[in-house]
Amino acid sequence: MCFTKQYYIPKDNKDKIDIEHMYPLSKYDMYNMEDVKHCLNWKHLRYMTHEENNRKLNKPPTPADKLKQLMIVYKWSNST
Repeated sequence: MCFTKQYYIPKDNKDKIDIEHMYPLSKYDMYNMEDVKHCLNWKHLRYMTHEENNRKLNKPPTPADKLKQLMIVYKWSNST
């Protein structure tokens, strides 16, 4: 499946697009393998505009963010 379809990339992307970690890496212990497995999982990557990513900083995802990401992963995993 092509991840560059419009529903994966934010609309009106005048700025450049970042591939962003949903869970801030700075909040995890990178010496703990369970933390590493969780925050570096491919399912937790998403597209954001550069401006949105800078505004987000290192805040954890909201429940709405988590649900939206799960829907995207579900669509992708069931399309093959």
